[in-house]
Amino acid sequence: ANAGNNSVSKFTITAGALSGESAVATGVLPFSVNVDPSGQFVYVANFTSNNVSTYKIGSSGGLAVVGLATATGIAPTSVTTTQ
Repeated sequence: ANAGNNSVSKFTITAGALSGESAVATGVLPFSVNVDPSGQFVYVANFTSNNVSTYKIGSSGGLAVVGLATATGIAPTSVTTTQ
């Protein structure tokens, strides 16, 4: 989560090396990122905009926004998923 520019970065792991790729817009002041257990969705808690952004992970690893951000209580700092 990139709080300074309201985005979440995508990274690729190849042969144990981490390489940065593109960033995707989030809500205001993203605080934490969670990948669901199925590996199909990413959730970002946005501290200042009081919501959670949802993204679908594409077959190539890209992130696509899923609908509007979901409203939360004040200043969410994390999100978790279970199976």
